[in-house]
Amino acid sequence: MSVNRELLFSTLYDRLTAIPDFAFKSRLFKTYDDLAIDSQPAIIMCKGQEEITTSKGMPPIWKLDGSIYLYCRNDFDTNVSPSIQLNNLIQKVEEVFERKTNEITSPYASFSNNLDFTTTLGGLCISCTIFGRIVTDEGTLGNQAVALIPFEITTTA
Repeated sequence: MSVNRELLFSTLYDRLTAIPDFAFKSRLFKTYDDLAIDSQPAIIMCKGQEEITTSKGMPPIWKLDGSIYLYCRNDFDTNVSPSIQLNNLIQKVEEVFERKTNEITSPYASFSNNLDFTTTLGGLCISCTIFGRIVTDEGTLGNQAVALIPFEITTTA
């Protein structure tokens, strides 16, 4: 059994880039130094590692990891922390991972206990969730703020 990784990642990316706040959107990693000031706020999504588990009599389960990078700057009012904008952007990204009331349930719902809270990307996966520690630097780099948001897509073929 094979997993359509690109369909899963492109579906999540499309949802993330539908957030209208970003001046720059990419699946190709760039550092904030690579971006012009007017290219921020920026969102970058990158694929990470994969883990496959198998159990006798059950389909394999894939866990596909990735990272979302958020960059924003405050060059207009140095008395205001860029963390304010960063916190708002993190919240909007979190909302992408929330289950919508009209969302299609995954056909593999019996494999997951948290389907009431995380998206299934329209029934394409068991769950797609922020997973792990969100790392932020909310302005100690000067006017530059950065967030790294890890996510995990759990699916069968």
